[in-house]
Amino acid sequence: MFTSEQHARAAAYCCEGESDEREGRKMSKLSQEFKNNGSVEGMGAAEAASRGDALRALFDSLGQQGLDLSTIELKESAYSKGDFGVCCARDFEPEEVLLSIPLDNIITVEMGMATHLGKLLMAYEDEMQEEADLSAPKHIFLVFFLLTDRLNPSSPFQSYYRALPSTFPSIPLFWSQEDLSFLEGSYMLTLIADRRAALQADYTELCRIIPSFSEFSEADFIWARMIVASRNFGVDIDQNHTDILCPIADMLNHFRPRMTKWAYDDEEEAFKVSSLQALSAGAELLDSYGKKCNSRFLLNYGFCVADNTDPDGRCYNEVRLFFALDKTDPAFGLKKSLAGKSFYFSSDAVYSASPVVVAGGAKISKKTGGSRQFGRGARLSKHHDDSSSREALSLARFISASAILGRRHEVQLLPFLEEVNLQNPRERIPPLSTANEAEALSIIQNLCVEQLERYSSNEEIDCSEGGGKEALEGGGKEMSFNKRAAQILIAGEKDVCKFWLGLSKSVIPILTNPMRILAIRSASELSSDASTSMQFKRYLDHVVIPLLEEVEGLVGDVLPAVDKHMAALVDEV
Repeated sequence: MFTSEQHARAAAYCCEGESDEREGRKMSKLSQEFKNNGSVEGMGAAEAASRGDALRALFDSLGQQGLDLSTIELKESAYSKGDFGVCCARDFEPEEVLLSIPLDNIITVEMGMATHLGKLLMAYEDEMQEEADLSAPKHIFLVFFLLTDRLNPSSPFQSYYRALPSTFPSIPLFWSQEDLSFLEGSYMLTLIADRRAALQADYTELCRIIPSFSEFSEADFIWARMIVASRNFGVDIDQNHTDILCPIADMLNHFRPRMTKWAYDDEEEAFKVSSLQALSAGAELLDSYGKKCNSRFLLNYGFCVADNTDPDGRCYNEVRLFFALDKTDPAFGLKKSLAGKSFYFSSDAVYSASPVVVAGGAKISKKTGGSRQFGRGARLSKHHDDSSSREALSLARFISASAILGRRHEVQLLPFLEEVNLQNPRERIPPLSTANEAEALSIIQNLCVEQLERYSSNEEIDCSEGGGKEALEGGGKEMSFNKRAAQILIAGEKDVCKFWLGLSKSVIPILTNPMRILAIRSASELSSDASTSMQFKRYLDHVVIPLLEEVEGLVGDVLPAVDKHMAALVDEV
């Protein structure tokens, strides 16, 4: 936890001016509804001034409070068009401190707990002896601080509040109907609807627990939640893990591989950003937001990465598939019992951007395309050993497990799914047999075909740096940011589907054809892309070869063939 001095400082600051906050709320209460672009009007000086002016005012204010910002400067970002970035004011060597923000200039969860609203929520939780039913419990305290403190005109954070965005036009929650239509067929539409529902449920729950919270509109609450969700850092302060909002540091745009690192320094009571490599004067300081699928980048931050691949070839994009039990399977009853509450009924849905209200008039619905099925959704990447892919492959193996003579051991090896974490390498369902793995791949193959048919367009998307142009009256125009992001997202999902279609087409014959060595040779022609080919080889090495070794004893003949032909293919690329 914080030291007693830090607690006292946070509590004293939060209690200071509370009567002014309540009085100011009567005059300044924001009650506007979100517009289609997710705007909240009446945010003060930041609305009248340009974002650049507001950010420069923030730099000036922090400088007047004693912060040394001589090592950085504000410039238009080369990585986030139309926005600003923090750049080096001089050359830096690796491991140099680029930015240091003292604790007094940081907003913490504990400061939110010390507000009147925070105390009321904690009192309720103490009385009920459980946490309130909220989607992001820790973030709520940061929300409390933002909403109440920005109404205090004497708050030292006022320049920070004015520099924060008041609209979120690139976050899909606030996209127009036309922009949402570009996501046709993607599970992203369901994620957006779920996020909106969670935010509405959180607001309703807070108003129930703390009736006075209704003085803030739902739009106010969503604005604060979006600020916290897109800008918070998780740090350890005095051995207590907490979340913070840190001015200036939260301006760093995303880039991988990362060129900076950050942490809270207990000794100096400051949040520090340091270099991981040599940086030249004028270079933009960038931070890695993590190894994430573009769906997470888009939902939480409002952007997609055109090439979401690390230098080692690992791509983080995923596609969500629904794995359903076959009701005609003789082992259906057993599998349903083993699945328990981890499986649920769902319609085979075609995701469409109409017509249930999601945000600001934009609409989303799930247009059913089939009967209700009993199963479970999971995400799949191009890497069979990713945590998400482990779950997807485990579900496919679970569904494919057979009780027929000669394969009865497959169902005998199935676990109670409620008792295991299929993303954990020690708890996932391993390959059960060559026949089971072939059938599991066949399930994935069929699901990928169905998913590709859901998309409204089959056109290939140019995700290169120079892409993003579209034809118009014989000329060309710049594609809208949101359309471009949607197309990059869907291109990534299609890429994953096509990878597994190619792998299944090549591997199923290896698992079912007696002439497996010849099948492996033809399988080596799966792709001319080196990264894809290496992922294919990893699947062969980690899954297929051990199965053949265990069941057939063919490993001595197979490995040389795989190594020879895969090496030749990679060399050719």
